[in-house]
Amino acid sequence: MAIFLVIWAACYKEEWDREQQICAVKWGTLGLEDAEPDRPQFVGDEKEKRRISPITNQKETYFPPEKRAQRQRFGLCVVFVFIVLLLGCVSFIFFMENLLAEVSWGSTVCSLMQSILIQVMSAIYAVVSTTLNDYENYRTETQYEDNLILKKFLFEMFNNYSAIVFTAFLKNNIMSHGCSSGNSDFVIGGGNCLADMKELLMSIFATRFLLAGATVVVPLISDTLEWISDHC
Repeated sequence: MAIFLVIWAACYKEEWDREQQICAVKWGTLGLEDAEPDRPQFVGDEKEKRRISPITNQKETYFPPEKRAQRQRFGLCVVFVFIVLLLGCVSFIFFMENLLAEVSWGSTVCSLMQSILIQVMSAIYAVVSTTLNDYENYRTETQYEDNLILKKFLFEMFNNYSAIVFTAFLKNNIMSHGCSSGNSDFVIGGGNCLADMKELLMSIFATRFLLAGATVVVPLISDTLEWISDHC
């Protein structure tokens, strides 16, 4: 089975590379990145905003790669600080849950806090990551999008899964009260945290569902109130 999976993965990659090239030729995007124009937001260096390109021998907007590398290192430090801050908040909520272990509603409230934390940190970091990406001053839209995706992926990986991973693999061994007993159907032999996982996942999905619904309902209510005010 393992040999089959290795062969399948290698063949799939080769076939996908061929399909990618065929689609690029069909859609007229082959070599698009090489001829991609500068972003309107791309600015040149203060000392040398434009220079003669060694490739085209034409004047082009220039920003030194070493300056961008410095800004990228600064951006990575900011991302690391946000990840540490996030893990600190997640740990604090689990600490509060441990203190409220004797209270019937303690686990539910802390699960809601974890789900709200995910949404709040995601919203804050979306602004921060975009600001950092703008500061790094990428020349093309492709470079800009690739680096923005990388920044968001690094943080969102921890933001969306740190509480889940802690609950699934560490909570029962680290926290003094372990996992909440919950429903006996979910705690098999009292040695796992499936009831806690169920409660946390339900809180996360419910919070996201409510926020998604709010983005639809709130504009409808606002438009309705505006229409009523205009016709009354």
